[in-house]
Amino acid sequence: MVLLLVTGALGLVAAFFGMFTGMVSDGCFGDDLCGSRVGTGTLINVLAPVVCWIAAVVVCARRLARRQPAWWVPLVAVVAWFLLVLVGSAVATSAMPS
Repeated sequence: MVLLLVTGALGLVAAFFGMFTGMVSDGCFGDDLCGSRVGTGTLINVLAPVVCWIAAVVVCARRLARRQPAWWVPLVAVVAWFLLVLVGSAVATSAMPS
């Protein structure tokens, strides 16, 4: 349970900092496609920690109800969240002209 609480707190902080991905759009000059890609990347970065944490809570609750070990679930959720944030950052920065 402690890992879930720590993951949830860090997820809220990460979701807040995920909003700063929108600053990548400073390089977009009137290009709607650029802005939409940055918006998509920012949305992924904001929602990834929250979605991964909710999924971890649900899976942990089910595993604990079945008397199975669930200590590893928050760790897997953090890895999934990290990979999703990498994807969101890649989507946002792919909009930048070279």
